[in-house]
Amino acid sequence: MKKDVGLKALLCFSALLIVSSMNAADVFPKTTLELTSDSGEALGSITPGTKLTKLDEKSDKSFVMVSGWSAYGEESVIFQNIGQRVVYALLKPNAFKGIEKGQSKTDDYDAEWIPSQIKGWVKNSDVTSNQEDVWKEGAKLFGERCGSCHQAHPSDEFTVNQWPNIIKAMKDRAGLLPEQQWQLTKYMQAHAKDAK
Repeated sequence: MKKDVGLKALLCFSALLIVSSMNAADVFPKTTLELTSDSGEALGSITPGTKLTKLDEKSDKSFVMVSGWSAYGEESVIFQNIGQRVVYALLKPNAFKGIEKGQSKTDDYDAEWIPSQIKGWVKNSDVTSNQEDVWKEGAKLFGERCGSCHQAHPSDEFTVNQWPNIIKAMKDRAGLLPEQQWQLTKYMQAHAKDAK
């Protein structure tokens, strides 16, 4: 009976995702950007290159949805995939009521993951319809900063979950600002050896 209810919830959540994305286009943040509510209240930050489903557009803003997975106990963070810590969104506590959740799943390590999505507004000038434009900026930053002290590591040398700590350890030597650290981290994760 419990499995039947869980399956129904998962099917309903999946149907909602499909209906929500009909006639929608994908856009991608060029840099870290702010997600806001209808009233303009900040809901959180979206990281560079994150896939956003554009649902509506008014004036200079787009109404978007970010979908991914939250680790149990870390509902303030939406990640790209189960078990891979590619950060899509960092949400403020006031955003929690707007998170739509599906049926949880466990990964290979018995950690619980919850499908999560949230909707909000972003500035049109901060997004592009071509994710490759974002990755080109990441590649440029990688070329400029990551080979000055040593031979640059190929992106596929490490895993999605290893890259954030490697970049964090090198950020001071590479002279990375916080925004550049996000840009480079997301680029390296997108091209990591286990990227999905």
